[in-house]
Amino acid sequence: MDHRVNVKGTISLKPLHPKLFFTQNCIANFTKCQSLWRKKEMEEQKENKSFVTINVHAARDMLNSDGYRYLDVRTVEEFNKSHVENAHNVPYMFLTEQGRVKNPDFIAQVEPIYNKDDHLIVACNSGGRSSQASIDLLNYGYKHVVNMGGGYSAWVDAGFAGDKPEEELKTSCKFRPKKS
Repeated sequence: MDHRVNVKGTISLKPLHPKLFFTQNCIANFTKCQSLWRKKEMEEQKENKSFVTINVHAARDMLNSDGYRYLDVRTVEEFNKSHVENAHNVPYMFLTEQGRVKNPDFIAQVEPIYNKDDHLIVACNSGGRSSQASIDLLNYGYKHVVNMGGGYSAWVDAGFAGDKPEEELKTSCKFRPKKS
């Protein structure tokens, strides 16, 4: 490459081959795209509201006394296996052959059940889907949303699900260690 110093003291690169010129343009465009991507990401973060995560003991107390309602965002199959009493199920994701896919109608399915002023405890199996669902609900205008950390598995571990054996109540989760 022919390196030349311009008047301002910076080095300009003159490629010797057209492919090198193409490579330099790709690098420049990549940097520009990366910058735009970061800007978009920062704008999205501004839109995302933060949410509160509570443990299962606080969730149980809130359900029993504070007028909170329980939104279970697990799949229908997980919900049918076992769930918190008086819970409503609106899956946040569906299991497909390609893996988990976000429910495109999640908010539309929540709206007939809960008002934006309702106090909601959102939970899934371990806390991942419910975190995402909590953000979506807050971004959509729901004002009182808390995420239950540990999900329904933690609820079962705490002994709040009844007398059945854990294996009958819980869905296995790669994020939770299996008991020996």
